[in-house]
Amino acid sequence: PPADLSIVENHAGRPSARRAEALRLAAGLASSVPLPRHAVLAETTRAKATSGYWLTESGWALYLHGELPTAHDLVKSSDLWRVDERIGVGLAATTRSAEEGKLFSTQAIAFLPGVGLLASVHGAMPPADGLLRLGGDGRGAAIHSIEYNVPRPDYGAISESRRCRLILSTPGLFTQGWLPNGIGQEGNGDHFDLCGVRGRLVGAAVPRAETISGWDLATWSPKPAQRVAPTGSVYWLDELDATPEALERLARQGLWSETCEDDARRAEGFNRLALAAWR
Repeated sequence: PPADLSIVENHAGRPSARRAEALRLAAGLASSVPLPRHAVLAETTRAKATSGYWLTESGWALYLHGELPTAHDLVKSSDLWRVDERIGVGLAATTRSAEEGKLFSTQAIAFLPGVGLLASVHGAMPPADGLLRLGGDGRGAAIHSIEYNVPRPDYGAISESRRCRLILSTPGLFTQGWLPNGIGQEGNGDHFDLCGVRGRLVGAAVPRAETISGWDLATWSPKPAQRVAPTGSVYWLDELDATPEALERLARQGLWSETCEDDARRAEGFNRLALAAWR
């Protein structure tokens, strides 16, 4: 779930979603947050947030339109997959025999029946069905062609309201750390201007930074470790000045400048986002 949603369970184990709002602190209160609004989760009863839940398609559609998902819109990850853990040993390149002290373990996701990944392809025609190699371990996977309409926000309503939320759907790799690309430098530090969308960043809910790396097959060397804003991070934009077409273009382009900061990471899918209504 996005970072502004908190999932709690009652005594019977039934989940419910609560939403944090971007609010100004009362007079006399201060914090180290550099933005004028704080992500505040106002609660009438105490509850401890739980993890391991995902939004269903209907829950995601409600969220994009500024509504709160219901208990029926939440599904546990244990109902979607199991973790497949395997033990391996390092092999010598010349003899292909086990090397001393090179024992390792790997974890993979094993989907439950009826669960899979959805992908769209542009510029090529994938097979309508068959088998393919998936993931770094080369696991076998079945591919099937389906018709599907991705849930979309109401870009016209967002444009008219002149404010919105930006939600990272993949990790954010930004030049200013947790601040998304498009935010101005000193003297204009909260002004957002990217892809024809202008506004003022007034609040953010960004979990603890994560580190990404990887392996570069072309150079046969590890990629540099880089800190990223996690998937699900939320940014509130106010004083929005953008047409519906510009908003849709931003969602399609992602949080990359016209002169892309990192073409390789962009091709890998970083800095993708969704726009949601802010009510």
